[in-house]
Amino acid sequence: MAFEKVFECVGESGYYQLRIFHMICLVSIPVALHTMLPLFINAETEHHCATQSLENVNCSLWNLSEEECEIAKLNITLPQNDKATPLINETACRFRNILASEFNPYMNDSLNESFETVQCDTWIYDKSQYTLTVVQQFNLVCGDSSKVALSWSIYFVGVMVGAFLFGNLADIFGRKPTFFAGILLQLVSELIVAFSPSYWVFVFFRLLVGLADMGIYLVGFVLITEFVGVSKRVLAGSVFAIYWAIGYMVIALLAFLIRDWRHLTIVVTAFSALQLLMYPFIPESAQWLNARGRTDEAKVILKRIAESNNRELADSQLDAILKEDVDTKEKSTKKNFTELFRHPNLRKKTLVLYYGWFVNSCIYYGLSFGSSSLKMNDYLAAAMFGFIELPAYALSWFALWKLVGRRVLLCSCLIAGGIACFMNIWIPESEANIRAICSITGKFFISASFSIIYMFSAELFPTVVRSVGVGSCSTFARIGGMLAPQLLFFGKFWSQLPSVVYSFLAITSGFLCLLLPETRGVPLPQTIQDGANFTKQTRKSEGTKQNRDYVELQTSPPSVAV
Repeated sequence: MAFEKVFECVGESGYYQLRIFHMICLVSIPVALHTMLPLFINAETEHHCATQSLENVNCSLWNLSEEECEIAKLNITLPQNDKATPLINETACRFRNILASEFNPYMNDSLNESFETVQCDTWIYDKSQYTLTVVQQFNLVCGDSSKVALSWSIYFVGVMVGAFLFGNLADIFGRKPTFFAGILLQLVSELIVAFSPSYWVFVFFRLLVGLADMGIYLVGFVLITEFVGVSKRVLAGSVFAIYWAIGYMVIALLAFLIRDWRHLTIVVTAFSALQLLMYPFIPESAQWLNARGRTDEAKVILKRIAESNNRELADSQLDAILKEDVDTKEKSTKKNFTELFRHPNLRKKTLVLYYGWFVNSCIYYGLSFGSSSLKMNDYLAAAMFGFIELPAYALSWFALWKLVGRRVLLCSCLIAGGIACFMNIWIPESEANIRAICSITGKFFISASFSIIYMFSAELFPTVVRSVGVGSCSTFARIGGMLAPQLLFFGKFWSQLPSVVYSFLAITSGFLCLLLPETRGVPLPQTIQDGANFTKQTRKSEGTKQNRDYVELQTSPPSVAV
C-alpha cells in the first residue's frame, strides 16, 4: 500500500506514536475485565432449600443450641439421594415438607421418608466466599441452572455482532468516534447490568457489553496498526494482547477484594469511565482521513509524528504519497466473501483456518471459564490463567521471527495444547494440583496458537480478500466462544466431557494446519489467482523486507481477547 511509504518518511515508532499506542492499548484492560467478569459474578456456590415451614420451631424444647437446631432442621428436611444428578439434585432442589408441629430432631430415617418431598422455591446459599452472585440474586439453580451458561453464550453473540457492526461504522464514520462510542456503550450497558432487576435484563445488557467490547478492541487494534510502521505491527499486536492478559489478572484481584457482584460490576464499569478521559488525546487515523479525502487533517497528524521523530518532511513529498495512496485504493477491486470458495486451494485453506479459529476460541474460553472447577482458589486460578498468557505471547512472537515458520509452530502449539487437555481425562479428580498444571499448560499453548493463527491467516488470504477473510474467521471464533460455556454446563453430567472435546479439537486442528503452506519469507499473495496458486509447493523467494513483513491487519484484532 502506498500509505506505508509515509512511515518511511515520518518514522515508524517515535515518542508521539508510542504515547498514542500505549493509551489505546490501555483499553484492552477494561475489555478483559468485562469479558472475564462472569468468572466471578456467575460463580456457583453450595446451596440448599430454605425450610420456611420450620422457622418458628422452638428448639429450646429439645435442649438444642441455635446452631444445633439449624443442623437438625437441615438433616430432617433434606432428602438423601446418592444418585442425584447435577440438574435434579434432591439435596439442593427438593425438601421434605415437614410442619413445625411435626418437627422432631430425633426422627429416624424411616419416619422421615413418610413425609412428602416437594420442589423448593427459595434457597439458602453458602456466602463464605461470595457475599452475592448473579446465581444467588436470580436463583439460577436447579431447573434454571442452564441459564448461567446461556448468559455467557449470549455475551458472545454480542461479540460476533460487534465485529460486523463496529468494523463498518469505523470505516464510515472514522476510527476515533466509533472507538469512543463503543466505550460509552460499554459504560452505560455494564452500569445497567449492575442494577439489573431481573435475569433477562441482565442478559440483554451483557449482550450489549459484548457488542461494545468487540467494537472497542477491534477499532483499537486498527488504530494502533495505523499509527505504526509495517515492521512494528506484529510486535504491536503482541503488546496489545499483553495488556489484555494484565486485565485478566486484574479482574482476579478485584474479585478477591470485592465479593458482591453488583459492587464488582460497578468498579469494573469505572474503568470504562476513565477511558473517556482519553478523548482529547487520541487523534483520528491519518490513513482513514486521507482515504476520506480529508488530506489536510491527515497531514497535520503526520507532521506531528515527523516532528516527534526529528524528521523533516516536505509538503510536496507528503502530498505525492497521499495522492498515490488514494489513487491505489480507487483502482483496487474489492472482492466479496464468495471469492474465498471459488478455487479449490483457496477453499481448502479457508476451511482449515475457520476450523482453527473455532477450535482456538472454544478451548481458550473453555479453559478460562473452567478454571473455577479446578478445586483450587478461584482468584489464584484466574490470576495464573491470565499470567500464563504473558510468556505464551512472548514465546510465539520470538519463535515466529527468530526460530521456525508459522505452520510448524501453529501445529506444534495446537497438538501440545491438545495433549495437555487429553492428560486431564486420565488424571483422577482427587489429584487437583496435577489437573491444574495440565489445564494451565493447555492454556499456555492455546494462547500462543491463538496469537499465531491470527497473523498466519492474514498472510494466507490474498490482499483483495484479506479483510473479509480474517473477518469471517473471527465469526467462527465467536461460535467457538458461544459453545465453550455449554460444554462446561454439560460437563456436569460427565466431568471428562470438556477435556475429551478440547483434546480432539486441538489435535485434529493441529494436523489439519499441516495442509497449509508456509508464509515465512514468502511474498504475500495479492490477487485471487495468487491465493489459488499459493500452495505448500510454492517456491520460496527471497522477496523484499516489506514482502516478508507486511500484513494488512485492518479487519479484526488478535482474537485472544474477545
